[in-house]
Amino acid sequence: MKLNTTTEYALRILIYMAKKPDELFHTKEISETLNISYKYMTKIITLLSNNQIISSKKGKYGGIILNKKIDDITVKEILTIMNDLDDDKCILGLGLCSEKNKCSMHEVWMESKNSIIHTFSQTTLESLAKNQGNLI
Repeated sequence: MKLNTTTEYALRILIYMAKKPDELFHTKEISETLNISYKYMTKIITLLSNNQIISSKKGKYGGIILNKKIDDITVKEILTIMNDLDDDKCILGLGLCSEKNKCSMHEVWMESKNSIIHTFSQTTLESLAKNQGNLI
């Protein structure tokens, strides 16, 4: 399972912010620190803001801040917001794969996929920030 670039960036942004959860961050600073295009990052910020993960304050003293506690934000929630949990995407790349239209890997993959989704639903932003170290 490979996360799309937008999801990877969203996770990196949120992990960066989770290290100082009560701080107001300037988007330019995050963009430069994480080496994410400012224009691309603003689209991600908009998605996260529209889904109440972060709050955005405009103006001279504006920035972004986490809107929820870091132990309440799960990886599954982030992946869902970023539309990266496509349940019908075939692991073999054969298009859609469902109970009605199964590929040869469907049954084996569904067991693993359900396990991964369970892990994502149990993994919080807080645990990711703790385990990140100084890589960001």
